[in-house]
Amino acid sequence: MREKALPLILDGDPGHDDAIAWLLAESASRMDQSLAIRAVTTVGGNVTLDKTTYNARRVMTLLGMTEVPIAAGAAHPLTSELMNAPSVHGESGLDGPVLPEPEVETQPVSAVSLMAEVIRESDEPVTIVSTGPLTNTAALLLAHPERAVAVRAFCDKLIPVLVRRGPDGIHGHLGDPAPVAPPVEQFRAVDVAAEDDG
Repeated sequence: MREKALPLILDGDPGHDDAIAWLLAESASRMDQSLAIRAVTTVGGNVTLDKTTYNARRVMTLLGMTEVPIAAGAAHPLTSELMNAPSVHGESGLDGPVLPEPEVETQPVSAVSLMAEVIRESDEPVTIVSTGPLTNTAALLLAHPERAVAVRAFCDKLIPVLVRRGPDGIHGHLGDPAPVAPPVEQFRAVDVAAEDDG
């Protein structure tokens, strides 16, 4: 077990898959304190941003994450059109389960601002667990390239991305994209890291 809880930012477009991932993260943070959820950020992806943010607030309420700050992020990709998946997750993005009305309000800041604040205030690197398009992470790296030294970013369904500080700067690792995931913003965060690498 880690001596300190691993600080996380949950970034996603809920989505049933996001909801399950967040359930597991919240359970680990509560049961053995191995994870510490510092913030939740949303992005347009499975459905539009207004729906993903509403869904995130409902999931957070269900899981008792009412003290965790949440901020809405990018409504669409940086360089292309948004591709929704209502045929997978339903028109709401979370069709099926009955969820409570949200008891969590969004912060009056952008996802990028909230991410940067969490990273700045953390004593150790923050892991961004991205279960949706990487638009918010790419926007964070564009707006705050100095923050990349304190961020490790993982994307569970598009591509694995590891942003780390090496002896000669920032490096990105690009794996094979999952064939079932829509190509919304899977390459942009890596592109940003590569551009900064010189």
